[in-house]
Amino acid sequence: REKQKLIVDISHDLKTPLTVIQGYAKALSDQRVPPEKQAQYIAAIYQKSRLATDMVNDLFLLTQMEHPDYPLQLEETDFCEFVKSFFAEKYMELTEGGFGLSVDIPEAPMMLPIDRKLMRRLLENLLSNAMKYNPPGTTLYVAMGKENQGVALTVADDGAGIPEEIARTLFQPFVTGNRARTTGKGTGLGLSIAQKIVQMHRGEMSLIRPPRKPYKTEFRIRIPIQTDSAS
Repeated sequence: REKQKLIVDISHDLKTPLTVIQGYAKALSDQRVPPEKQAQYIAAIYQKSRLATDMVNDLFLLTQMEHPDYPLQLEETDFCEFVKSFFAEKYMELTEGGFGLSVDIPEAPMMLPIDRKLMRRLLENLLSNAMKYNPPGTTLYVAMGKENQGVALTVADDGAGIPEEIARTLFQPFVTGNRARTTGKGTGLGLSIAQKIVQMHRGEMSLIRPPRKPYKTEFRIRIPIQTDSAS
């Protein structure tokens, strides 16, 4: 039943951008688009093709990670420095989008064996999720600390919050907010991939309900320090 629903959701979400691409390309091919609107049509085709490509790539990655023999490329890494470097790199993107950033990460190293490529994808997905669903003026909060033989990472924001009906199934594939569906900006797979990445590192990822103040949305990730291998 879950696989059947996944196929239906994939078909639905791919149909929309592909229909736009087909219609606009046909109009351009038939020379039915006024010269002053051609650039607009071409930009729409490009945007929708990127969305379709992102969706296929996300689905491919999620399917790969579900395989029990998916190889993790683990490297002993200072997780504090890794997360700080990521958000330092993204600082300009955040500020240009009108978002604030508050980081509370210890200076002392916290060493973890991680797949750096996948862990970067996890942070990318959380950041992308926050920027898609929140208005300018929102502050993103990133905090880290040791907890019960593990590292606890909080990624939160003081933006719009997540409606209860979406929160209940947030980590399932193709669950997106109305804004993402109507703007065509979300593939609906980002948080499913993020949770799977954490699980592959023998960790846990959860949406804290209710979030602590001043947060409106709060994700908590815990990864055990003693992770000699992953399944």
